[in-house]
Amino acid sequence: MLGDVFDTEDLPVRDRVEAWREITANALVPNEFRVDPVSGFRASLRAANLGGAQVAAMTYGSHRTRRTPG
Repeated sequence: MLGDVFDTEDLPVRDRVEAWREITANALVPNEFRVDPVSGFRASLRAANLGGAQVAAMTYGSHRTRRTPG
């Protein structure tokens, strides 16, 4: 069963993009993305540990992303 780890709904709109940037960089890979600032960006990350592996499910609004080195 996947558990809620992070949901932007819990944050003020002005803090959502930066919080998503930080959580995805720490949990997945460093990345850059652009979001329409008036969109009220929403995103969530759920995860479950399965022994030596982790399964994650993400939902997020439209945005452009680019992997960065590192």
